Amino acid sequence: MNITTDFWILIVECIKYIVSTLLMILRYAAWPIMIVFIAIHYKGIFENVLKRATRLGWGNAEIEFREALDDLDGQSDKNDGVDYLIKSSPNWAVISSFRDFELICEEKSTEITNRILDKQSPNSESNHRVFHRPGAIFMPLLPILKEMDVFSALDIEAVSTLRKLRNNVAHSAMEVTENDAKRYVDQCAELTKKIDSFKIDDHTFDKIYEFIKSDERLSRFWQVKAMD
Repeated sequence: MNITTDFWILIVECIKYIVSTLLMILRYAAWPIMIVFIAIHYKGIFENVLKRATRLGWGNAEIEFREALDDLDGQSDKNDGVDYLIKSSPNWAVISSFRDFELICEEKSTEITNRILDKQSPNSESNHRVFHRPGAIFMPLLPILKEMDVFSALDIEAVSTLRKLRNNVAHSAMEVTENDAKRYVDQCAELTKKIDSFKIDDHTFDKIYEFIKSDERLSRFWQVKAMD
């Protein structure tokens, strides 16, 4: 009888020990167990969040880049030409396409400058070359393009947006996708084509010259005497 009693006491003590051990384990493992449970239960949600987090990249730059392109869609016609750089280096395709835009702006600005020099008298104090800061030549050209109906107000906004996006690509660690690069190149190509198709002849230059004289900032930039 005593042996039986002792046996059951031993069983009870073992059960108590096991229960106390389990409680101790649960006490220290509660949070890890809960995290594992949540991770398993909400696996799909976490996968979507992680995918989005990897796309955020450099300070949301990629998402901002794509959203800016979304805003530009529909403002210009698409260009079917695909630059080979897009596949080999999307980032460089963005930088290169905006540089093409800058080059055509430089070309038109140089043409305007040369015609101004020809128009002014040889002894004029303003009869000298105008030097521009690299990469900023298109800024004083934009109001002229708008005045001559080459660019619309939306085109002017698009140039500002494309410039900011180019700067983000050039000065950050963001990676542009091939699709976004293609859209950017299309936008730049369309604006470049508009400027390239604008011919500066005697008639158009007379209007440009009068507009420059009527604007104090433009007359100062091209060193033309402003209207009184």
